[in-house]
Amino acid sequence: MAITKPTSKWEDLPDSSVAVMRRGIFMDIVGLEGQGKSSLAMTLAHVGPIGFVDIDQSSDRARRPDTKKAKAGIKVLPVRYAVAPGEDATKSVCGPAWLRMANQVEEAAKSWAKGIVIDTGTEDWELIRLGSFGTLNPKGNRMDRLYGPVNARYRTHLRSVYRANSKHLVTIHQLKDEYKDVMIDGQKQSIKTGKQVPGGFKEIGYLADMRIRCFREKGDFKAEIVLCKLAPNGPALEGQVLEDDQLDFAYIVALATGTEREDWAK
Repeated sequence: MAITKPTSKWEDLPDSSVAVMRRGIFMDIVGLEGQGKSSLAMTLAHVGPIGFVDIDQSSDRARRPDTKKAKAGIKVLPVRYAVAPGEDATKSVCGPAWLRMANQVEEAAKSWAKGIVIDTGTEDWELIRLGSFGTLNPKGNRMDRLYGPVNARYRTHLRSVYRANSKHLVTIHQLKDEYKDVMIDGQKQSIKTGKQVPGGFKEIGYLADMRIRCFREKGDFKAEIVLCKLAPNGPALEGQVLEDDQLDFAYIVALATGTEREDWAK
């Protein structure tokens, strides 16, 4: 599939592409520790002021955007909590902490922010589970009923950014080892598959417009476009590796949508 040449104006885009831009773009970034995930996410500030949900407390470690305007446009939305012993105590601490954070995100998206970065979505998902159940692994016979309301709240939390308020959303997810259950000597055991999968809310791959995997090669930061649903070029970009100045939110979106970044990333 040929890549569509960037056009000069949003109104010049095909109808399908214009429809995409009527709401915010949702980018999910995955990778191991120290692979440049937060640094790539912070380039969203090149588009405009962003709210940075700092659950991972990584804002001081990340490489900041390369312009004073972008740096000044990053407002950290801190999340501070300490898990208490016991499920009831954990719920009493984590429930209000997650709600305060979700309210900050929605208010920022509704008013001043051009986008939101959640670092990390893995911990965001853990916090809502701790606040709802008091544990990361609740027990029950009907897990669908148990998780149904929590899943719905979490979807609404994410969609309050890119759907309800048409702002951009970037989530960061850590990778973890994948396991599968096998029978060994009549006993069910979990073994590693040798693959790694993103930790966190399992529906992110369905909800996100694109997924980017960050990695390092010979000391250089790089990223692979794993998934891209944006018209008209998105699917053709899957598997493409980005580096250097290409590691930029606006550049990636412009590449996928066939637009000049200067037309909208101001």
